[in-house]
Amino acid sequence: MIIRVKMNICNSQDPTKCVGDIEAIVDSSSFSTWIPKKIAQQVELRELGIRRFKTISGEIVERPYGAAVCSVDGASGVSEVVFGEESDATVLGALTMEELGIKIDPRSGKITREDVFLAI
Repeated sequence: MIIRVKMNICNSQDPTKCVGDIEAIVDSSSFSTWIPKKIAQQVELRELGIRRFKTISGEIVERPYGAAVCSVDGASGVSEVVFGEESDATVLGALTMEELGIKIDPRSGKITREDVFLAI
């Protein structure tokens, strides 16, 4: 089952620079959130570095990453995002889901929000 959500991406230093209603695949097995590079450029996200990733097909690719304000289903926060190429999927990954308190409800096939976070 493929779950899709609408996501907003904003520049954390200038919240007026935003792109909304980006359709993303929810993938809790993907650590990172991936957004199109053109959206990262549009909201003027600063590149923090380059990382290597292993794709589902086993290919090793390098992509730049940065930090953005991600908003999904009323939850919002700063998260690391990968600047994907045109051939890359737009993905809401596990790290952003954890940071925003979002999880997948396997019964309904939808995302739900946690109001309480685990503290140790």
